[in-house]
Amino acid sequence: LPGQLDVGDDIPFAGRDDELKSLSGQWRRALSGRGAVVIATGQRGIGKTRLAAEIARIAHEHGAAVLYASCLDASGWVAETLAQARLASQPTFVVVDDAEGATDAVLGELTSLRRQLTDLPVLALVLGEDASQLRALGASRALELPSLDIGAVREIVGAYGPAGDETPTWILQTSGGV
Repeated sequence: LPGQLDVGDDIPFAGRDDELKSLSGQWRRALSGRGAVVIATGQRGIGKTRLAAEIARIAHEHGAAVLYASCLDASGWVAETLAQARLASQPTFVVVDDAEGATDAVLGELTSLRRQLTDLPVLALVLGEDASQLRALGASRALELPSLDIGAVREIVGAYGPAGDETPTWILQTSGGV
């Protein structure tokens, strides 16, 4: 797995069951040769990359290729990653992170990739903060990640050790569920 998506057991996964179910369904369709581009948006820190890491783990465990690129990387790696996805003959999961930093050329590449994926075993997950910017890609599905609720915050806090009854509530109030 790419390092950005290899969280191991260090970071608990909580509060994103609906989004995970939706992306798992998209992944199953991609495995049958009906690939897609999906966008996931929400404010910075909301859990977009953590959600991508969970799907990446599932894909990797089943032998799929997992690719990652950030639009904040000016080295041209995004274009290289998208080119690899376009040529994929085996199941491939691609994460394009920080899409709010995408150049017009990268957005054009993503739109072109979307048209080609309908016959490829590839799921491309595009992560960003600005839903309106990414809707122009014509993605198969758009997920808007809401703030975590108290149950998810309690689960995450509990994974790091015992906490008093007030700790999850205080964290939720302070962080706004982000």
